[in-house]
Amino acid sequence: MIRYWFNALCISALLLTSVAVIAQETRTATVEAKGMAGIIGGNIANARDKATQDALRQAFEQAMGAMVFSETMTENAAIVSDKISSQTSGYIQSFDVIKSGKSDQEMFTVTVRAIAKIGHLENDLAALGLLIEQVKSPRITVLMRERNMVDAWQDVSVSLGISESVMMNAFLDKSDRFNFMDRSTAQANLDRSQSLAALEGDASAAAAIGLLFGADMIIVGEAFANSNEVEFFGAKTVSAQATATGKMIWTDSGKIVGTDIGTGQFSPVIEKISGGREAITQATSDLAEKLIPRILEDWRKKATQGSAVVVTLKGARFGDLKVFENLVKAAATGVIDVIKRGYAAGVATYEITCKAGPEGLAEELDGQTVKTKMLEVVSLSAGALELTLSKQ
Repeated sequence: MIRYWFNALCISALLLTSVAVIAQETRTATVEAKGMAGIIGGNIANARDKATQDALRQAFEQAMGAMVFSETMTENAAIVSDKISSQTSGYIQSFDVIKSGKSDQEMFTVTVRAIAKIGHLENDLAALGLLIEQVKSPRITVLMRERNMVDAWQDVSVSLGISESVMMNAFLDKSDRFNFMDRSTAQANLDRSQSLAALEGDASAAAAIGLLFGADMIIVGEAFANSNEVEFFGAKTVSAQATATGKMIWTDSGKIVGTDIGTGQFSPVIEKISGGREAITQATSDLAEKLIPRILEDWRKKATQGSAVVVTLKGARFGDLKVFENLVKAAATGVIDVIKRGYAAGVATYEITCKAGPEGLAEELDGQTVKTKMLEVVSLSAGALELTLSKQ
């Protein structure tokens, strides 16, 4: 009993460091939270943006903690902490900046009042737009091939299919803030063998195609329709059935965000091709409705919990690696984990999970020194960062 009250009082003290008002009936919480960011190169606007993002992450954690705490009064602090970190249905619905400015010559501070909510993010238009803004509006492209009542697949290097248009429209119906790339502008450069490899499940080939289109993410898949004759109360009728499959991939890392299958049916079929087209439309719509929550969950985690950045470090001796790893942990904001994936011929590969994201990580590491060498940013994308070590 004594331990229970001690744990409860500790958690209460943590939650009372912010203003938290919980609405049980709507599963929302209003909190005030402060975020900070370093002013790099005198760039106040950039520091303000990063401090705001940090404040929103702090607000999310405080709000989720308040809501979880209200439901777990009989559980110990460790269980409550686990529930906060594993909460997958919470998001920031809206926020206002109530105070901002320099805290000193090197730091910028932003205080926000935010409303957090537990529910389905894809059905909240305002929150969806905010999330897309938080993750810097990733550019998306779609590559799908079709087979409609025939044995041969449509040539994706020649024309865009129905399923691609249906897929994009399903996302845009949720929010016009989704940023789709027009892949027809790069159609002439689309390598047929590479596109076939991507459509047959090669994630690295799909990622390469996405990069060709200038996209951060690619949705790749296929949709096919066939017909079936059925007898109902002595009358024969033809129906069309379709299946659509798809997967979402980050183009810079090749990471698969999710895969799923959609189905569709249309009857009675008067003309096979048009019937197949209707079935493909239904199947693709069904697939999109399953993929959208997966992609939003991936983005939500990036916005609230930090993201894994694939970091390539070139020009490094083996003895430089430990120094670099310690530098990342000391100099970068919100570093959660630094994992070395490999090292060969002066090139090291890391997976660094941090709250600052790849852009923030790049800004904080650029110009830092590792022994007698200086770190320089070579390239940057939504999920990857390339650095080189050169002599000063």
